[in-house]
Amino acid sequence: MDYAALMTMNAQMRRIDLLCKLLGPFFIALIAGFSTEVAIIVNLVMNVMSIILEYFAIARVYYEVPQLQEAKHGLRSEPADGESAQERESQNRLARSWRRTRGVFNKSARDFNFYFRHRAFLPSIAGALLYLTVLSFAGQMVTYLLSAGYTANQVGIARTLSVVFEVLATWVAPWLMGQIGPVRAGLWLSSWQVATLVVGTALFWIFDDNPVVSASGLVGGTILSRLGLRGFDLCVQLIVQEVRTRS
Repeated sequence: MDYAALMTMNAQMRRIDLLCKLLGPFFIALIAGFSTEVAIIVNLVMNVMSIILEYFAIARVYYEVPQLQEAKHGLRSEPADGESAQERESQNRLARSWRRTRGVFNKSARDFNFYFRHRAFLPSIAGALLYLTVLSFAGQMVTYLLSAGYTANQVGIARTLSVVFEVLATWVAPWLMGQIGPVRAGLWLSSWQVATLVVGTALFWIFDDNPVVSASGLVGGTILSRLGLRGFDLCVQLIVQEVRTRS
C-alpha cells in the first residue's frame, strides 16, 4: 500500500473539510449582513442541494467498490438448527425479550473485547479523547469571550486564525510524518498542543484581574494548539489505517 499517497489524500480531505468550515460561515455571514432572510433561504437551499450531491457521491463509491457490496455475515443470531417454527411460536414474550437482550449484551461484550485488544486501540482512543476539551472555539469559549469583553468581530477573527492554524496542520503533519514517521510525529504534535494550552492556561490564571488580557492568553494558546490537535489527528488516522490494512 502506498502510504505516502494515503497520507497526502488524508491531508487533502481534511484541508477541504476545514476550508469549507471556514468559507461556509463567512459566506453566509456576508449575506446576513445584507439580509437575514436571504441568508436563511440560501442556507436552506445549500443544505438541500448538499443532500442530493452527497447521495449520488455515496452511491457512486458504493457501486465502484465491490467490497462494499459484499453481504454481511454473523451480524444476527440465528435460531438453533433443530428448533421448529412451532416451538419458537410457543415461547412467551418475556423469554424472547430476555434472549434478545442477552444476545445484544453478549455481542456488545465481544465487540468491546475485540476493540480493547486490537492493535489500533491506543491510537484510536487517543484520537477520540483529543476532542474532549472546552478549549476550542465552540459555544462555551465564545460565550466566555463575549462576557470577558470581546466583540463579535474579535471572536470572528480569533476563530478565523484558529482555522488557519488547523489548515496549516494539513501541511505540517504530512511533512513531519515523512521525516520521522507517524508515531513520533504524533508525539511531537500532541506535545505541542499540551505545551501551548499550558502556557495559555497559565496566562489565564496570572492575569485573572484583567479579563481581556486573561482571555487573550487563553485565546492565543488555543489558536496555537489547533496546529498540534489537527496534526495529531492526521497521525492517528494514518496509524489506524495502516494497522487496519495489515490485519
